Amino acid sequence: MDMNRLHYFSVLVRAGSITKASELLNISQPAVSKAIKTLELELGKELIIPDGRGIAITDYGLRLVEHCDPLLEILSQLSQLDQSPTNAA
Repeated sequence: MDMNRLHYFSVLVRAGSITKASELLNISQPAVSKAIKTLELELGKELIIPDGRGIAITDYGLRLVEHCDPLLEILSQLSQLDQSPTNAA
């Protein structure tokens, strides 16, 4: 499972639309849609459904984002370790 796709999905949930998510992520709308569709195929679950002119997040999608957000935060902190000064012994 690709962490970028989880990140895109997390941003999508908060943004509430593919258009807003693509703007926040600075990638194209088709790229966001493709990433979400690929994530759905990997998981074998539907994460978003069309809702009028927008989207709705499925119950599974909401549960997923609750679990993946803490993981994404930890990964972000780990990537910042390289930038932190080290304590030499």
